[in-house]
Amino acid sequence: MSEPSNAELVVVAALWIVSAARAHALRSGPAHRAVWAAITGLAMSMTVRVEPIAHAIDQLAGVHGAGVLVKHLAGLVAVAALFDLAALGTPTHVRRRVSLAGLAVTVVIMTCLFWTMPRVDSEDFADQAAGKPIATAYILSWTVYLGVAITLSARLFRRAHRASRHRVVRAGQLVLVVGCSIGTVYALYRAAYFGARLAVGPPSRGDIFYVDLSDGIKYLAMLFITAGLTIAGAPGTRANLRARRHLRTLNPLWHDLVPADHRLDPPGLSPRERLSRQVVELHDTIHDLYRRTDEQLVQRVHDRLATQGLTSQDLAATTEAGLLRIAQALPPTVTPAVPYAAPPTSPDPAERLARLLDLAHVWDTTAVRDALTHASTAPEPHR
Repeated sequence: MSEPSNAELVVVAALWIVSAARAHALRSGPAHRAVWAAITGLAMSMTVRVEPIAHAIDQLAGVHGAGVLVKHLAGLVAVAALFDLAALGTPTHVRRRVSLAGLAVTVVIMTCLFWTMPRVDSEDFADQAAGKPIATAYILSWTVYLGVAITLSARLFRRAHRASRHRVVRAGQLVLVVGCSIGTVYALYRAAYFGARLAVGPPSRGDIFYVDLSDGIKYLAMLFITAGLTIAGAPGTRANLRARRHLRTLNPLWHDLVPADHRLDPPGLSPRERLSRQVVELHDTIHDLYRRTDEQLVQRVHDRLATQGLTSQDLAATTEAGLLRIAQALPPTVTPAVPYAAPPTSPDPAERLARLLDLAHVWDTTAVRDALTHASTAPEPHR
């Protein structure tokens, strides 16, 4: 086997860095998981081209050239994930089901051909297999799936680019269109070359030149696709990271305030979906707790905290936190004659979240606990 080129090592390193950076996407929505799967599949397929890795796979499997199958199957997973991502924006999932069926058929065909064709080295498979009927059928089966899936992906990303309103996402989708279009050129070139090689014979310049040319097109497509996935996914990644940070802030408040039988946190939700659900549950719980309070109790809590030198924003949040803790400690049967009217809820989701974050920041402070202790000695609201 020949030594891997510097370009190959740079591409492999870049792909694994992006894959590691996006590993958090496994806990996010299907779009983020598809991005991670596409990048990781590309990284794996390129890694197997490195001689020590290919040799290790061959040794581990006990089959000469096993790295060939691993490399191509990883590439299929990457292409399928890319198409899955492109098809997520379509109104129907028929295309995704067809893609999965095509992937399954291609895997079966390639596996059968792999076990019947002569074994060649994992890294130099393409130039050694050129002109061999079974090996060419193996290559063409992979190339046909690649060409169809990546061409459809280019069309779907182009459609999504036209419909998207976010400038960064649009830029990423445009780069994806370019990358997938280059991938289509790569599939057409590869199919034409290996078909002609089988029908006509070896070219005058040798196989290595033409195989290296196809590799160059492939690397270019990979770089554009990886860049497009990274750019298009950046806003969603930032939003998910921000949602996780807000969830960490709200979790203590959510666990303390919302009754266990009212806390819904089903698996599979993205961080933004979980955050939205928690905000609704907290809002409903706070609204119910306010029904146990009255103006006199609110005024006592406010007057108690007003002497502690808090800023106006902290005073409002601390007063509300103290009031909610007191209401939480009261029996549910407590119903004042004139319940305190809860502060109006803003229609803006960002403002509603900001209010809850302010409340969460002061929820477990000394001032709030002092208000709870002080109120326990005061007269209770009317029953």
